[in-house]
Amino acid sequence: MKTRYVATTLLTAMLVWQPASAQIYAADAAIDYVNSGMMTQSISSVTQQMALESSAKQGQPSPTPELRALRYARSDAVAAQVRADLVEQLAASDPAQKPALRTALSNDAIWQAFSDMLARKGCDSRNVADVTAAYYVSAWEIINDRQASATHLQAVRDQLTRVLVAQPRLSGYSDQDKQQAAEAMGLRIALAGAADRQLARRGDRQARQELQKMLYASVLDEGVDLKAVRLSSDGFSRDD
Repeated sequence: MKTRYVATTLLTAMLVWQPASAQIYAADAAIDYVNSGMMTQSISSVTQQMALESSAKQGQPSPTPELRALRYARSDAVAAQVRADLVEQLAASDPAQKPALRTALSNDAIWQAFSDMLARKGCDSRNVADVTAAYYVSAWEIINDRQASATHLQAVRDQLTRVLVAQPRLSGYSDQDKQQAAEAMGLRIALAGAADRQLARRGDRQARQELQKMLYASVLDEGVDLKAVRLSSDGFSRDD
């Protein structure tokens, strides 16, 4: 599979992606926050305060029920279904690529690499806010050809956590709903990131620019202009 074709296929699939209900909810809340004036506020201390309760486990902090609602118990069966659905979506524009896509997504390797990356940056792949933050921060990196630090990712995670825990709908989603939402986002942005890195290594500037444009259009279609926001230790803020 040619490098340029890989990038185009992945990003074309993102353009036609129809998110699951839980993902729509998470994305809508994120969009509202990214586009609001509240983005200039640092809420890390607020989130930390919400997370700290007395615990019977040797004084370790215990998350509040609202924060626990952001997490999900992972199921191998659900993970396999998410990968299978992704293969169908990615292959829709060119069925001939289906065998290669099925091989690439035949196991948990891509998700595990994404999960390991989050862990190295102090985040959790079984937390919807963490994965949503990684989706937008990674997309921002690709679109703007910039690098984000663990501090940046954690700040955006904190922003999204504050928004999501305030939504009463959160408690209505099952572990399966949250896993489907998180893994669909995580796998897609992980694949886009892998394509971007491969194109950069090969020095294919034109293909990288095509990928950046397609990803930008995809996220913009969701309502977020990632060229119009700044990323700092306080998270995302409007670049007015």
